[in-house]
Amino acid sequence: MIQIAVLDPELGPEGWFFSGRNGSDQKDPVYGYKLLKELYLKADPHYEGRYTVPTLWDKKKETIVNNESSEIIRMLYSEFDELLPEAFREVNRPGGGLYPEHLRGEIDEMNSWVYPLINNGVYKTGFATTQAAYEENIYPLFEALDRVEAHLGQPEHQPFLFGECISEADIRLYTTISRFDVAYYLIFKCNLKMIRHDYPRIDRWYRRLYYDESELTRGAFKKTTYFDVVSALALNRDFQKLTICSTNLDTLLRLAGRLVMINWWFQLALFPISCLQKKSRNSMFWGPSYPGLTIKWTINFHECSHPKSRHHSSHKRGRNP
Repeated sequence: MIQIAVLDPELGPEGWFFSGRNGSDQKDPVYGYKLLKELYLKADPHYEGRYTVPTLWDKKKETIVNNESSEIIRMLYSEFDELLPEAFREVNRPGGGLYPEHLRGEIDEMNSWVYPLINNGVYKTGFATTQAAYEENIYPLFEALDRVEAHLGQPEHQPFLFGECISEADIRLYTTISRFDVAYYLIFKCNLKMIRHDYPRIDRWYRRLYYDESELTRGAFKKTTYFDVVSALALNRDFQKLTICSTNLDTLLRLAGRLVMINWWFQLALFPISCLQKKSRNSMFWGPSYPGLTIKWTINFHECSHPKSRHHSSHKRGRNP
């Protein structure tokens, strides 16, 4: 009904692109384009904004319908509902579907702070260019996560955010939580707490969604969560075992989220693909802690660590002791 075209998960110099890597398509299946921006310019040759995903494209009118994720979510379960088999229609879903009438006010209210403080909060924290901007966003982010944790502690908000049935609010929160420990905690410096260690209710909610393969979700969350891609982008695969020279130090520190000037040379150890706790054999949702999201620094102490010494004439490639 709606064809899906997958772009490369890495952002290129001209924006999102098709490459055939990491499960992406080789090219746009409609026009053969290699760049997302070509679709934007086809819709409007004078467009000068950002080329963002997701993008919902109308093949007949050859234009963009929408590129805002929250609006596309609602379009998918409302505007196309009558085209689905009866059993899968939103109007026939238990509890009234993803956006039941009796919960719309509460769902909208939750979305109103989850998006700016959590969904977008991780990006405002991670891309902050000053210490003040970083602190301005990191504390509200974790206050909002505390609020979700408290919300899930109420009997009427279990096992999902609004009770027994999955709602739009669950879908919108899941996308950030699934990436949090794998990427945002480390690379975006959102590291005051971890989901799997410090938010037991959120962690249980998250694992329940991820592992469910019943008729409730038919495995949709697990099938569309790609830990290998998330972790590879969080620390690019080129950094899996790489000695970093001082000229790249600022870039690495931004990637690794550690504002430390220890030495000119150090190595970065790869962290595991998934930070999701394993499913226990005896229980569907509780299990032993996954070994970890860790960065191990291997340091040579033979040089001075002062920032001003970066351009010392005796720079040589360091080796592990």
